Amino acid sequence: MHKILVGGLFAALVLAMGCASAEPQSQTKVDGQFVSDGSDWDREIGDEEVETFANAYIEVNAIQQQTHPEIQRADSEQRAALIEASDERVEEVIRSHGMTVEQYNSLAVRLADDDELRGRVQQEIAAREDERLRMLQDEQNAQQENEELE
Repeated sequence: MHKILVGGLFAALVLAMGCASAEPQSQTKVDGQFVSDGSDWDREIGDEEVETFANAYIEVNAIQQQTHPEIQRADSEQRAALIEASDERVEEVIRSHGMTVEQYNSLAVRLADDDELRGRVQQEIAAREDERLRMLQDEQNAQQENEELE
């Protein structure tokens, strides 16, 4: 099982019992999956990769926020099981966005040193959050209109 490195844009880069760092490598997208090609750490990260990472980060962060209190309250045996279950969910989310855990971790590590990339990812996350809030507001408005019609 892979250790998951938490995105760390707005929080620490560690979840509960620690995580492994990733080897910095480039990724290209082949058949819908980002594939590591082992090239230069300083390569340009494209908008599609930023968007993919941001979408995965939002879901990963939600899982971690949900499970962190449970993990903190658990005894050591329960903690290990909760961390394993959380890691499995996080891995599924990352893979569902076309990345491997190593690719996600590599990009997360790079964010610590690359202000421009970090800013791009933060903007993408903010845009996704704005979009989510607009959708929630639209749903609330529609629900209120339906109640008024009844």
